Amino acid sequence: MQFILYLGLFLVTTAYIYWRITASPLTMPNPVSYLKLVTTLVSEKVKSIYTQELNNEKIQESFMALTVDLSKKSLQANHHGISFFPLPDLTRVYVVSKPSLIEQIYNKRELAGKYGQAPLFNRLSSILGPNNLMSSVSPSRAELRAAILLRNEEMRHRKNAENRYELEELIEEFFESQSADINPNKKTLGQVMDALSRRVLLYTYFGKKSTEVFERLYQSELTRELMGSLFNIEPISQKEKLRLANLRQRIFDFAYTLLQQDNLKEELCASYSWLNRLICIHVLGNEDLHEALRSRGIVPHMALSGEQCEELVQFAKSRGDACPLSRVITDAVNESLFIPLLGFDATATLLVSSLKLSLQDPRIYKLVKQELEEQVAGNSYNFNHSAWDSSKEKPSYIEAVILEASRVLPPAPVIPEVVLEAMELENDGQLITLPAGSLLLMPLETIHKDSANFPDIHLSAEGESVFGKKLVTANDIFPERWLPVDRQNNPYNANWLSEIKGVNPVRLEKEKRLLTFKTGKNRCPGLRLALSEAMLVFKMLAKFDFQIAEEGGLAFPFVYSKPLQRFGGKGVLAVRKLVKPESVAETLVVEKPNPRVELPANFNEEKEIAKVSRLHP
Repeated sequence: MQFILYLGLFLVTTAYIYWRITASPLTMPNPVSYLKLVTTLVSEKVKSIYTQELNNEKIQESFMALTVDLSKKSLQANHHGISFFPLPDLTRVYVVSKPSLIEQIYNKRELAGKYGQAPLFNRLSSILGPNNLMSSVSPSRAELRAAILLRNEEMRHRKNAENRYELEELIEEFFESQSADINPNKKTLGQVMDALSRRVLLYTYFGKKSTEVFERLYQSELTRELMGSLFNIEPISQKEKLRLANLRQRIFDFAYTLLQQDNLKEELCASYSWLNRLICIHVLGNEDLHEALRSRGIVPHMALSGEQCEELVQFAKSRGDACPLSRVITDAVNESLFIPLLGFDATATLLVSSLKLSLQDPRIYKLVKQELEEQVAGNSYNFNHSAWDSSKEKPSYIEAVILEASRVLPPAPVIPEVVLEAMELENDGQLITLPAGSLLLMPLETIHKDSANFPDIHLSAEGESVFGKKLVTANDIFPERWLPVDRQNNPYNANWLSEIKGVNPVRLEKEKRLLTFKTGKNRCPGLRLALSEAMLVFKMLAKFDFQIAEEGGLAFPFVYSKPLQRFGGKGVLAVRKLVKPESVAETLVVEKPNPRVELPANFNEEKEIAKVSRLHP
């Protein structure tokens, strides 16, 4: 009876809301599709009362199916690029697909602070503390981002005693260890890329010694459970609170076990270490903890020695969450592991889709190998160059492949935001008011495959004979849409195009038409390191033979069952070192050392890094 009353109240309220906004510039869902979603949500909630478990994957798939369909409909003629539907709990959901509206959200100064993702990470706050990086209202967020950016840039440019880039050497050593001649165990493309991305992040944030020990102790269920704590606005049940508390303790225990390794303790706690940096930001930077710190002989705002760092971790181990100081130390320790436990997933997804695209398409693979051989032979392969560096430069073909992979299958399929304070958007001469508590969704499948953002490409007669059609659309995989050029600055396959015209990632991101890594101050801080890693993986094709089997067809449908998507990577990857490099030039010859870490002028991150450079002598 209670269920019937609840459903009846919901339907009456929905009808009222529908009536109120019929005349507004909002696209409404098809009643049948909407009722299907409501039925799924309500039935799964009712089931969870008895099972104590909510089928989040089923709910996510149903929810996103309606969202994406509605998003596509909102971009049709006589619609305005924004749609609406209410959830059974009466939360208002606005699906924003029009770039000009997205640009207002992220660029209008008067809207700053009126939206954010903090409510979506309330579960993560139970594990990492309320001031974690993912919390957009965290007072330490800017300092955390800047510390990550600086550390990533140092890794990208650091060289060893032989004047070779450490990142390149690390990746080459990794593939040597994965060679079928040394490691006959069959692994999938996804497993190999996960392991590589974890290793790069471990090396970057914890040092080389930690990688082997971490992999030996690593528990994949920690990553799965962390992923399940993302993007969820549902209230946390009592049972879930216990589960999250248990996960928090297990992550801390994992970190503590790492610290107990005699050969790691000094490196992980040293004044320059990532753990030490996070404890300085979260603990020493917290004025409420200064008295407790002084009582332990630690002076706030001063450098923290390795011994003091270790002492604080031991204190947190002995006290748990019993006092504010130990609780915040635990927050810092757990957040230090967040990057290697979960941060690798997005980069690995980019590597999987980029390699899948290259290895499974003979046409693309041939051009990749051709460009690679020419650039390695001429010592001009620059893995630290990014297509995001300039709106004027044209990408290489390999960069275009990575760009295309990131467009057709971005790691996060949707960008969510929560309206924290009522805000207004101007759309086609009308004002749209978004009430506080509303959920904003920007589906990348719609944005990245809309012909207004990625226009149809008209093929020449020669191009038509190659592809069997006159147009290449936004739904097609076509690296040439980015207008990549060879060493002579000539566009690849220009003879296939009726008009030499391409798209540029910097301009597209600025216009909010390409949002793989979000945008502006919200851009993923790992973007540049991830792109360097991807470029180096492609460079390994000159030294290793990669063969993938049982991977399935070359398709990239969006996957909505989890917060981070991945399609493919289940095929077995066989890696074998080539007897002789395919280029006559050895890659040991590298560029001259960069005297200082620099970022392109168009990157706001350079200013962010400057804010904390004083913290790194």
